[in-house]
Amino acid sequence: MRKIIYLLLLVNYHLSFAQTGDCEHAKFICSKDIVYIDKFPLDGNINIDNNCCFPNKTINGNIQWLKFKIFTQGELNFKIIPNNIEDDLDFVLFKSNEKFSCSNLSTIRCMASGRNLGNEINDDSKCRGITGLKSESLDISESNGCFGNSDSYLKSVNVNKGDSYFLAVSNYTSQNGFNISFTGEFEFDQNINFEDNITMTKVPGTESIYQFEMKETNNDEFKEYYWDFGRSAYPNSAFGPGVHTVLFSEPGKHEIKILNKLAYNCTNINSLFVNVKKADKKDNSYYFGQVFPNPAKTDISIPYLSSNAKTVVIELLNSQGKVINTFQNINLLSSGFINLNVSELPAGVYFAVIKETDFIKILHTVNFVVI
Repeated sequence: MRKIIYLLLLVNYHLSFAQTGDCEHAKFICSKDIVYIDKFPLDGNINIDNNCCFPNKTINGNIQWLKFKIFTQGELNFKIIPNNIEDDLDFVLFKSNEKFSCSNLSTIRCMASGRNLGNEINDDSKCRGITGLKSESLDISESNGCFGNSDSYLKSVNVNKGDSYFLAVSNYTSQNGFNISFTGEFEFDQNINFEDNITMTKVPGTESIYQFEMKETNNDEFKEYYWDFGRSAYPNSAFGPGVHTVLFSEPGKHEIKILNKLAYNCTNINSLFVNVKKADKKDNSYYFGQVFPNPAKTDISIPYLSSNAKTVVIELLNSQGKVINTFQNINLLSSGFINLNVSELPAGVYFAVIKETDFIKILHTVNFVVI
Protein backbone atom coordinates (compact mmCIF):
# COMPACT_ATOMS: atom_id res chain seq x y z
CA MET A 1 0.00 0.00 0.00
CA ARG A 2 1.55 3.25 -1.01
CA LYS A 3 -0.58 6.27 -1.48
CA ILE A 4 -2.98 7.07 1.34
CA ILE A 5 -6.56 8.08 1.50
CA TYR A 6 -8.68 9.33 4.33
CA LEU A 7 -11.65 7.12 4.76
CA LEU A 8 -14.56 7.36 7.12
CA LEU A 9 -16.51 4.27 7.91
CA LEU A 10 -20.06 4.14 6.65
CA VAL A 11 -22.59 1.85 8.27
CA ASN A 12 -24.03 -1.34 6.74
CA TYR A 13 -24.85 0.54 3.66
CA HIS A 14 -23.93 0.59 -0.03
CA LEU A 15 -22.53 4.03 -0.77
CA SER A 16 -21.86 5.52 -4.15
CA PHE A 17 -18.51 7.26 -4.20
CA ALA A 18 -18.37 10.81 -2.95
CA GLN A 19 -17.85 13.71 -5.31
CA THR A 20 -14.79 14.88 -3.39
CA GLY A 21 -12.34 12.71 -1.48
CA ASP A 22 -11.11 15.16 1.13
CA CYS A 23 -11.39 15.59 4.88
CA GLU A 24 -14.18 18.17 4.64
CA HIS A 25 -16.39 15.62 2.84
CA ALA A 26 -15.84 12.74 5.27
CA LYS A 27 -18.85 10.52 6.05
CA PHE A 28 -20.06 9.64 9.52
CA ILE A 29 -20.02 6.06 10.77
CA CYS A 30 -22.59 5.26 13.44
CA SER A 31 -22.61 1.45 13.75
CA LYS A 32 -20.42 -1.63 13.32
CA ASP A 33 -22.43 -2.86 10.36
CA ILE A 34 -20.40 -3.52 7.23
CA VAL A 35 -19.88 -0.47 5.07
CA TYR A 36 -19.64 -0.89 1.30
CA ILE A 37 -17.84 1.69 -0.85
CA ASP A 38 -18.42 1.00 -4.55
CA LYS A 39 -15.76 3.34 -5.93
CA PHE A 40 -13.23 5.87 -4.74
CA PRO A 41 -13.57 9.52 -5.76
CA LEU A 42 -10.87 10.49 -8.22
CA ASP A 43 -9.89 13.85 -6.76
CA GLY A 44 -9.01 12.90 -3.21
CA ASN A 45 -6.27 14.59 -1.25
CA ILE A 46 -4.60 14.53 2.13
CA ASN A 47 -1.92 16.54 3.88
CA ILE A 48 0.24 14.41 6.15
CA ASP A 49 2.13 15.39 9.30
CA ASN A 50 5.75 14.53 10.12
CA ASN A 51 4.78 11.36 12.00
CA CYS A 52 3.29 9.65 8.97
CA CYS A 53 4.76 6.71 7.06
CA PHE A 54 4.60 8.29 3.59
CA PRO A 55 7.57 10.09 2.04
CA ASN A 56 5.43 12.86 0.54
CA LYS A 57 3.52 15.34 2.71
CA THR A 58 0.67 15.68 0.22
CA ILE A 59 -1.09 12.72 -1.38
CA ASN A 60 -3.61 12.90 -4.22
CA GLY A 61 -5.62 10.24 -6.00
CA ASN A 62 -8.27 7.63 -5.20
CA ILE A 63 -9.16 8.73 -1.67
CA GLN A 64 -12.21 8.21 0.54
CA TRP A 65 -12.74 9.75 3.98
CA LEU A 66 -14.78 8.47 6.92
CA LYS A 67 -15.14 9.76 10.48
CA PHE A 68 -16.59 8.48 13.74
CA LYS A 69 -16.97 9.32 17.41
CA ILE A 70 -16.63 6.86 20.29
CA PHE A 71 -19.54 6.36 22.72
CA THR A 72 -18.14 3.56 24.91
CA GLN A 73 -14.46 2.75 25.36
CA GLY A 74 -12.79 -0.41 24.13
CA GLU A 75 -10.38 -1.79 21.57
CA LEU A 76 -10.83 -0.58 18.00
CA ASN A 77 -10.21 -3.14 15.26
CA PHE A 78 -11.30 -3.07 11.64
CA LYS A 79 -10.82 -5.01 8.43
CA ILE A 80 -10.77 -3.37 4.99
CA ILE A 81 -11.38 -5.75 2.08
CA PRO A 82 -10.78 -4.39 -1.45
CA ASN A 83 -13.34 -5.23 -4.14
CA ASN A 84 -10.39 -6.51 -6.17
CA ILE A 85 -8.35 -8.60 -3.75
CA GLU A 86 -5.12 -7.80 -5.64
CA ASP A 87 -5.48 -4.04 -5.13
CA ASP A 88 -3.02 -2.22 -2.91
CA LEU A 89 -4.87 -0.25 -0.20
CA ASP A 90 -3.31 2.17 2.30
CA PHE A 91 -4.87 3.90 5.29
CA VAL A 92 -4.15 6.45 7.99
CA LEU A 93 -6.08 6.81 11.25
CA PHE A 94 -6.15 10.32 12.70
CA LYS A 95 -7.43 11.66 15.99
CA SER A 96 -9.39 14.91 15.81
CA ASN A 97 -11.15 17.24 18.21
CA GLU A 98 -14.78 16.85 19.29
CA LYS A 99 -16.14 18.89 16.37
CA PHE A 100 -14.21 16.95 13.71
CA SER A 101 -11.94 19.78 12.68
CA CYS A 102 -9.72 18.91 9.72
CA SER A 103 -6.94 21.09 11.14
CA ASN A 104 -4.16 19.78 13.37
CA LEU A 105 -4.99 16.09 12.97
CA SER A 106 -2.81 13.69 14.98
CA THR A 107 -1.61 10.54 13.23
CA ILE A 108 -2.45 7.44 15.31
CA ARG A 109 -1.81 4.67 12.76
CA CYS A 110 -0.17 4.84 9.34
CA MET A 111 -0.21 1.95 6.83
CA ALA A 112 1.73 2.35 3.58
CA SER A 113 3.19 -1.12 2.97
CA GLY A 114 2.42 -2.69 -0.40
CA ARG A 115 3.94 -3.47 -3.75
CA ASN A 116 7.73 -3.46 -4.16
CA LEU A 117 7.83 -1.29 -7.25
CA GLY A 118 10.74 -2.17 -9.52
CA ASN A 119 11.65 -5.19 -7.36
CA GLU A 120 10.27 -8.49 -8.65
CA ILE A 121 12.41 -10.67 -6.36
CA ASN A 122 10.75 -10.11 -2.97
CA ASP A 123 7.25 -11.52 -2.52
CA ASP A 124 4.94 -8.64 -1.60
CA SER A 125 1.64 -10.58 -1.53
CA LYS A 126 1.41 -10.37 2.29
CA CYS A 127 1.31 -6.57 2.03
CA ARG A 128 -1.56 -6.40 -0.48
CA GLY A 129 -5.25 -7.18 -0.31
CA ILE A 130 -7.03 -7.18 3.07
CA THR A 131 -5.73 -4.63 5.57
CA GLY A 132 -6.71 -3.07 8.89
CA LEU A 133 -6.12 -3.11 12.66
CA LYS A 134 -5.91 -6.22 14.85
CA SER A 135 -4.78 -7.08 18.39
CA GLU A 136 -2.01 -9.49 17.35
CA SER A 137 -0.08 -6.88 15.38
CA LEU A 138 2.76 -4.93 16.99
CA ASP A 139 3.47 -2.17 14.46
CA ILE A 140 1.74 1.20 14.61
CA SER A 141 3.24 2.29 11.28
CA GLU A 142 4.59 0.59 8.13
CA SER A 143 6.40 2.37 5.31
CA ASN A 144 6.32 1.84 1.53
CA GLY A 145 7.12 -1.54 0.04
CA CYS A 146 7.09 -4.97 1.68
CA PHE A 147 10.28 -5.83 3.52
CA GLY A 148 11.20 -7.74 6.68
CA ASN A 149 8.23 -8.11 9.05
CA SER A 150 5.94 -5.88 7.01
CA ASP A 151 2.41 -7.12 6.38
CA SER A 152 -0.97 -5.47 5.83
CA TYR A 153 -2.06 -4.98 9.49
CA LEU A 154 -1.30 -2.55 12.31
CA LYS A 155 -1.90 -2.78 16.06
CA SER A 156 -5.42 -2.11 17.38
CA VAL A 157 -6.20 1.19 19.16
CA ASN A 158 -7.64 1.66 22.64
CA VAL A 159 -10.38 4.29 22.33
CA ASN A 160 -12.27 6.27 24.98
CA LYS A 161 -15.70 7.87 25.20
CA GLY A 162 -15.79 11.16 23.32
CA ASP A 163 -12.77 10.45 21.11
CA SER A 164 -13.20 11.56 17.49
CA TYR A 165 -11.33 10.00 14.56
CA PHE A 166 -10.84 10.29 10.83
CA LEU A 167 -9.95 7.17 8.84
CA ALA A 168 -8.41 7.83 5.43
CA VAL A 169 -8.24 4.97 2.92
CA SER A 170 -6.61 5.07 -0.51
CA ASN A 171 -6.40 2.66 -3.41
CA TYR A 172 -2.97 2.89 -5.00
CA THR A 173 -3.93 0.41 -7.74
CA SER A 174 -7.33 1.48 -9.08
CA GLN A 175 -10.61 3.26 -8.36
CA ASN A 176 -12.20 0.00 -7.21
CA GLY A 177 -13.92 0.28 -3.85
CA PHE A 178 -13.90 -1.85 -0.70
CA ASN A 179 -15.93 -2.88 2.32
CA ILE A 180 -14.99 -2.28 5.93
CA SER A 181 -16.14 -3.96 9.14
CA PHE A 182 -15.42 -3.10 12.80
CA THR A 183 -14.87 -5.32 15.81
CA GLY A 184 -14.02 -4.71 19.47
CA GLU A 185 -15.86 -3.84 22.68
CA PHE A 186 -16.20 -0.14 21.82
CA GLU A 187 -19.40 1.41 20.42
CA PHE A 188 -19.87 4.32 18.02
CA ASP A 189 -21.72 7.47 19.06
CA GLN A 190 -24.94 7.61 17.02
CA ASN A 191 -25.98 11.12 18.07
CA ILE A 192 -23.92 13.64 16.14
CA ASN A 193 -24.17 17.33 17.04
CA PHE A 194 -25.10 19.54 14.09
CA GLU A 195 -26.05 22.67 16.03
CA ASP A 196 -23.66 24.74 13.92
CA ASN A 197 -25.76 23.87 10.85
CA ILE A 198 -28.98 25.34 12.30
CA THR A 199 -29.88 28.95 11.57
CA MET A 200 -32.56 30.91 13.44
CA THR A 201 -33.63 34.41 12.35
CA LYS A 202 -36.28 36.69 13.82
CA VAL A 203 -38.57 38.08 11.12
CA PRO A 204 -38.36 41.90 10.98
CA GLY A 205 -41.54 43.70 11.99
CA THR A 206 -42.67 40.93 14.34
CA GLU A 207 -42.31 40.10 18.03
CA SER A 208 -42.33 36.31 17.94
CA ILE A 209 -42.05 35.02 14.36
CA TYR A 210 -38.83 33.19 13.57
CA GLN A 211 -37.43 31.37 10.57
CA PHE A 212 -35.48 28.12 11.00
CA GLU A 213 -33.28 26.23 8.57
CA MET A 214 -30.95 23.23 8.74
CA LYS A 215 -28.10 23.84 6.34
CA GLU A 216 -26.70 20.64 4.88
CA THR A 217 -23.03 19.87 5.23
CA ASN A 218 -20.63 19.33 2.34
CA ASN A 219 -21.28 15.61 2.27
CA ASP A 220 -25.11 15.65 2.23
CA GLU A 221 -25.56 13.44 5.30
CA PHE A 222 -29.11 14.58 6.01
CA LYS A 223 -31.92 12.59 4.39
CA GLU A 224 -34.90 13.15 6.71
CA TYR A 225 -35.79 16.06 8.97
CA TYR A 226 -38.43 16.50 11.67
CA TRP A 227 -38.86 19.73 13.64
CA ASP A 228 -40.76 19.98 16.94
CA PHE A 229 -41.45 23.65 17.74
CA GLY A 230 -43.62 23.05 20.82
CA ARG A 231 -47.32 23.30 21.66
CA SER A 232 -47.51 27.10 21.66
CA ALA A 233 -45.94 27.37 18.20
CA TYR A 234 -47.71 27.67 14.87
CA PRO A 235 -47.06 25.39 13.15
CA ASN A 236 -45.95 23.14 16.01
CA SER A 237 -44.00 20.77 13.74
CA ALA A 238 -42.53 20.56 10.25
CA PHE A 239 -40.61 18.27 7.91
CA GLY A 240 -37.67 19.04 5.67
CA PRO A 241 -34.60 21.29 6.03
CA GLY A 242 -36.57 24.54 5.81
CA VAL A 243 -36.88 27.47 5.68
CA HIS A 244 -39.72 27.11 8.27
CA THR A 245 -41.57 30.23 9.46
CA VAL A 246 -42.95 29.80 12.98
CA LEU A 247 -45.04 32.01 15.27
CA PHE A 248 -44.75 31.56 19.05
CA SER A 249 -48.06 32.59 20.64
CA GLU A 250 -46.78 32.76 24.23
CA PRO A 251 -43.87 34.68 25.78
CA GLY A 252 -41.09 32.77 27.52
CA LYS A 253 -38.34 30.29 26.70
CA HIS A 254 -39.23 27.80 23.96
CA GLU A 255 -37.24 24.64 23.11
CA ILE A 256 -37.02 23.53 19.49
CA LYS A 257 -35.96 19.96 18.76
CA ILE A 258 -34.66 18.75 15.41
CA LEU A 259 -34.47 15.05 14.56
CA ASN A 260 -32.30 14.09 11.58
CA LYS A 261 -31.92 10.72 9.92
CA LEU A 262 -28.73 10.41 7.93
CA ALA A 263 -27.87 8.58 4.75
CA TYR A 264 -26.25 5.66 6.57
CA ASN A 265 -28.77 4.93 9.34
CA CYS A 266 -27.43 7.43 11.87
CA THR A 267 -29.95 9.46 13.85
CA ASN A 268 -29.25 12.64 15.76
CA ILE A 269 -31.34 15.04 17.85
CA ASN A 270 -30.36 18.67 18.35
CA SER A 271 -32.03 21.36 20.46
CA LEU A 272 -32.00 25.13 20.51
CA PHE A 273 -33.95 27.73 22.48
CA VAL A 274 -35.90 30.89 21.65
CA ASN A 275 -36.59 33.58 24.26
CA VAL A 276 -39.84 35.37 23.38
CA LYS A 277 -40.38 38.60 25.33
CA LYS A 278 -43.68 39.55 23.74
CA ALA A 279 -45.87 37.29 21.61
CA ASP A 280 -47.65 38.26 18.43
CA LYS A 281 -51.34 37.45 18.22
CA LYS A 282 -53.11 35.39 15.57
CA ASP A 283 -56.48 33.83 15.07
CA ASN A 284 -57.03 30.25 13.96
CA SER A 285 -56.59 30.92 10.26
CA TYR A 286 -53.95 33.58 9.63
CA TYR A 287 -51.39 36.01 11.02
CA PHE A 288 -49.89 39.13 9.48
CA GLY A 289 -46.80 40.85 10.88
CA GLN A 290 -45.67 44.46 10.71
CA VAL A 291 -44.37 46.12 7.57
CA PHE A 292 -40.61 46.24 7.06
CA PRO A 293 -38.59 48.21 6.31
CA ASN A 294 -40.51 51.04 7.89
CA PRO A 295 -39.89 53.81 6.86
CA ALA A 296 -39.46 52.54 3.28
CA LYS A 297 -38.15 53.96 0.02
CA THR A 298 -38.85 51.42 -2.72
CA ASP A 299 -40.29 48.12 -1.45
CA ILE A 300 -42.10 46.81 1.62
CA SER A 301 -42.67 43.29 2.94
CA ILE A 302 -45.44 41.96 5.18
CA PRO A 303 -44.73 38.57 6.83
CA TYR A 304 -47.64 36.16 7.15
CA LEU A 305 -48.73 32.72 8.31
CA SER A 306 -51.85 31.02 6.99
CA SER A 307 -53.56 27.75 7.96
CA ASN A 308 -54.59 27.20 4.34
CA ALA A 309 -53.94 28.57 0.88
CA LYS A 310 -55.67 31.88 0.33
CA THR A 311 -55.96 34.57 -2.34
CA VAL A 312 -56.26 38.14 -1.12
CA VAL A 313 -56.31 41.71 -2.38
CA ILE A 314 -54.52 44.66 -0.84
CA GLU A 315 -55.69 48.26 -0.99
CA LEU A 316 -53.22 51.05 -0.32
CA LEU A 317 -54.77 54.08 1.37
CA ASN A 318 -53.23 57.48 1.98
CA SER A 319 -53.49 59.31 5.30
CA GLN A 320 -56.92 60.70 4.27
CA GLY A 321 -58.28 57.17 3.75
CA LYS A 322 -58.40 57.40 -0.05
CA VAL A 323 -57.58 54.24 -2.04
CA ILE A 324 -54.60 55.10 -4.25
CA ASN A 325 -53.62 51.64 -5.47
CA THR A 326 -54.95 48.07 -5.45
CA PHE A 327 -52.96 44.82 -5.67
CA GLN A 328 -55.12 41.87 -6.72
CA ASN A 329 -54.76 38.07 -6.80
CA ILE A 330 -52.04 37.80 -4.18
CA ASN A 331 -51.62 34.11 -3.36
CA LEU A 332 -50.80 33.22 0.23
CA LEU A 333 -49.21 29.87 1.03
CA SER A 334 -48.63 28.48 4.52
CA SER A 335 -46.04 31.17 5.26
CA GLY A 336 -44.02 33.81 3.52
CA PHE A 337 -43.92 37.52 2.70
CA ILE A 338 -46.19 39.83 0.75
CA ASN A 339 -43.85 42.09 -1.22
CA LEU A 340 -45.12 45.39 -2.62
CA ASN A 341 -43.38 48.08 -4.65
CA VAL A 342 -44.05 51.58 -3.26
CA SER A 343 -41.35 53.47 -5.16
CA GLU A 344 -43.96 55.58 -7.02
CA LEU A 345 -45.62 56.83 -3.83
CA PRO A 346 -44.80 60.32 -2.58
CA ALA A 347 -43.46 60.65 0.95
CA GLY A 348 -46.12 60.23 3.60
CA VAL A 349 -48.09 57.86 5.83
CA TYR A 350 -50.00 54.97 4.22
CA PHE A 351 -52.17 52.01 5.17
CA ALA A 352 -52.17 48.53 3.60
CA VAL A 353 -55.59 46.91 3.99
CA ILE A 354 -55.59 43.16 3.34
CA LYS A 355 -59.00 41.86 2.27
CA GLU A 356 -60.58 38.71 0.97
CA THR A 357 -61.22 38.71 -2.77
CA ASP A 358 -64.81 39.92 -2.33
CA PHE A 359 -63.35 43.24 -1.08
CA ILE A 360 -65.71 43.02 1.91
CA LYS A 361 -64.00 41.14 4.76
CA ILE A 362 -60.91 42.89 6.09
CA LEU A 363 -58.26 40.45 7.30
CA HIS A 364 -55.64 42.90 8.51
CA THR A 365 -54.48 46.50 8.32
CA VAL A 366 -50.94 47.81 8.74
CA ASN A 367 -49.50 51.29 8.43
CA PHE A 368 -46.14 52.37 7.06
CA VAL A 369 -44.20 55.47 6.07
CA VAL A 370 -42.62 56.26 2.69
CA ILE A 371 -39.66 58.63 2.70
